[in-house]
Amino acid sequence: MQKCRQWDESDTGHLLRAFGANDDLATQVGDTDLSTLERCQEFIALQLAPSSPSVRNFAISVDGKAVGNVGIGNMEHRHDTGRVYYWVSAEARGQGLASRSLASATAGHLKGATCSGSSSSTGSTTRRPASSH
Repeated sequence: MQKCRQWDESDTGHLLRAFGANDDLATQVGDTDLSTLERCQEFIALQLAPSSPSVRNFAISVDGKAVGNVGIGNMEHRHDTGRVYYWVSAEARGQGLASRSLASATAGHLKGATCSGSSSSTGSTTRRPASSH
């Protein structure tokens, strides 16, 4: 069963496996080293789990296992806009997890938004209001 939920410490091993299994995910975290459990735990605690009025990250979870991330950054609540980004582990690609998670994560965070974006395994897009003000 797929869920979009907060990241937590129990996701450390899943994050390590996702980034260790495929080099193409490295672009999603810049020069951050996610090669050990300790570094993955720190990344979750400092980057993925915390939220603020302008940034939220959600684990894409399948049967309790974190297989990806969907996030909203640069949120501007007056106009309901933000930068939406995601990644999905190699093993979980091709199942529509990112698009379903994007819809779930942005509902309530960016009201009345429409989305256009790529169908690649990693990507980003900007969400804009459905109507102009």
